[in-house]
Parts: sequence; structure tokens; C-alpha cells
Amino acid sequence: MAVPPELEWYANIWSEKTCRAYRNDVKELSRFLGITEPEEMRIVTRAHLLVWRTDLEQRNLAAATIRRKLASIPSLFDYLCEQNAVLHKPVLGVKRPAANNNEGTIPALGDSHLSFHTGF
Repeated sequence: MAVPPELEWYANIWSEKTCRAYRNDVKELSRFLGITEPEEMRIVTRAHLLVWRTDLEQRNLAAATIRRKLASIPSLFDYLCEQNAVLHKPVLGVKRPAANNNEGTIPALGDSHLSFHTGF
């Protein structure tokens, strides 16, 4: 019996937390697009993913959540392409929200932080 490629993909994700999140994201996308069989992933286009992204944004999900949901799909399609299960990667050109990290930034100080005595 052949194992569907997406099940192999799940099995190859080491982190249980990531695997669970990616599985939920793929299920959510599948429900949104009306996909009921794994083979139907072949019909997914960039336009489908752009509409899904818009739906996620309209639901007021956090940018980090939308970013993660959109990150799971390229990973799946990379694997499906490697396995020749799909012939294209519909995720190309689907932008993700900017990551909200504070790396390299200095937090602003309020007046209350500046009212200290230097002793000079």
C-alpha cells in the first residue's frame, strides 16, 4: 500500500508541536478550499493562497499566527514537488506578514525612566 506523500511529510517533521500546528494549518486550508482528498492539492494555485491569506487577515488573527500558517504550506509543497506529487509550487509570491521581533531595536524610555539622579 502506498503512503500518501503528505503523510510522509508529517512523519519527517521532528518537532511534535510543529507537526501538530502544520497538520492543523493544512486541514484548515483544505477545509477553506473544499479539498477532501490529498490528491486535490494539485489544484491549489497562488490565487487560492492569496484568498486564504485575506481570510486569515479578516479574521483578525495575529500576524505571527498568519505567518506560521502561511509558512506551513511552502514546506508541504516543497516536499510534494520533491516526490513528484505536484508539478508546481503555488506558494511562490505569497507574502507573509512581517515578523514582529524586537531584534536590533532599543525600547523607548518614558519620562519616568529618565528621572534619575546621576550624583554629579
